[in-house]
Amino acid sequence: MKKKIVLWMTLMIAVFATGCAQETTPVTPPEVSLETEEPQQENEEKAEPVDAVIYYGNAQADGFEQKEVQLEELSPQNLIDELSMVNVVSLDTEVNSFEQTGKSLKLDLSKEFSQYVNMMGTSGEYIVMGGLVNTFLTAYEGEDILITVEGKSLETGHAFYDKPLNFFETDTNTEENAAEGEEKDPMSYRLKDETYNRNWAEIYYPQFTDMPDKSIQEQWNEAIRAITVGAAEKRNSDCDSYKVDYSIASCDTEFVSFVFTRQIKMGENVTKDIYAISFDLVEGKNVRLSDWGEAVDTAAYNLSNHGYYKILSDDVDRETYDEYMKADIPSADDYKKEFTQYDFDLENIDKAPAGTSYVKDGELILIMDVPAALGDTLEIGTGIEVRE
Repeated sequence: MKKKIVLWMTLMIAVFATGCAQETTPVTPPEVSLETEEPQQENEEKAEPVDAVIYYGNAQADGFEQKEVQLEELSPQNLIDELSMVNVVSLDTEVNSFEQTGKSLKLDLSKEFSQYVNMMGTSGEYIVMGGLVNTFLTAYEGEDILITVEGKSLETGHAFYDKPLNFFETDTNTEENAAEGEEKDPMSYRLKDETYNRNWAEIYYPQFTDMPDKSIQEQWNEAIRAITVGAAEKRNSDCDSYKVDYSIASCDTEFVSFVFTRQIKMGENVTKDIYAISFDLVEGKNVRLSDWGEAVDTAAYNLSNHGYYKILSDDVDRETYDEYMKADIPSADDYKKEFTQYDFDLENIDKAPAGTSYVKDGELILIMDVPAALGDTLEIGTGIEVRE
């Protein structure tokens, strides 16, 4: 026991002596200088903003337009985020990985991109893939890029992308016409009325005649009939009455918009809705809302931020609509995502669109699906001119 006490006393004396010696030579802790230097290093390493060129589809969906944007830094995800703002990729598309070896790029995206591009028709897919490829090749000065999804080759209903892609050019015919200083001539056509009558159904719908391209004429006519009559035939007369009529909102040598009104009666229950189909006689294709480019962005912003728009439906006014939407107002991004699914795709006619659109007196009109309390469908004038 005495030995332990002596040892403890010896240690205490040593510590006390050491402490006294340190009082005469104070030392600044090295941690102080390190803490003041670290923020300076972070500031020095902060990336500078960079400019990038974003490619997206033109109004005719047969070529590309481009715009310059500023990014906080050049990164694959920042480019994808910018492309989502011009409907080239979906808003939820994420970058899984990115590699660059010399002039060759490899980009792996999340499954949402595959789901998005598979909703497109042929022209829409061309714009999506071309906008993506051109944007990345330009940003990273590449010559080719391999696009994969979740580590696997991308496959759509139109193509299998198992090889690297080069820069996309505009449609060959468009390039040739531009080089020769020529413009495409609109296809000539005439319209006629057709009817479908059953004890329970009365349907009026238009058909094209005398078009020079019989394959396009047949495709468009079959699509119109499938949308109007086919929908009724699928009901198998489970309703008391099924009526469809149509009007022509726009009609000239280059463009046609049809608006259809439908009324279905089942007992005391009567439902009414509206839908539209539009056709471009110059490009020879049906027109979807996503084809109108920046007009879609403007409409989405106005709807989400109480900008200009007008309720055209007779039984609902702007005040009623705004009051109803107070509880849950979609963001501009939400509207843009939904707008990519507007209008019938003639290559996937059985897929019901999220809404439809048409043009009247040059103005873009939306037909939105809304709750029954607002009348099932609602016509909204955007005030945006898309055709002269």
